[in-house]
Amino acid sequence: METPNEFPVPSGSSGTASNDFPVLPPPPNSATPSNNNQAQKRLQQTQAKVDEVVGIMRVNVEKVLERDQNYRNWAKELML
Repeated sequence: METPNEFPVPSGSSGTASNDFPVLPPPPNSATPSNNNQAQKRLQQTQAKVDEVVGIMRVNVEKVLERDQNYRNWAKELML
């Protein structure tokens, strides 16, 4: 029976802690300088696209606000 502080042992192992885990590749932030430059370029391109979309959204919001004001003015004229 296991004690509460022990982790279950995977099936097929001897019951003792072993170093059978696969070796993992290095994390992405440890890239070579050329890969780092490519990543930086991709980041700048993505940021440029985001900035473009934000600009379009701002224009669209301004148009919505203008339409709302025009609608309110038109509705006031109808009420008179």
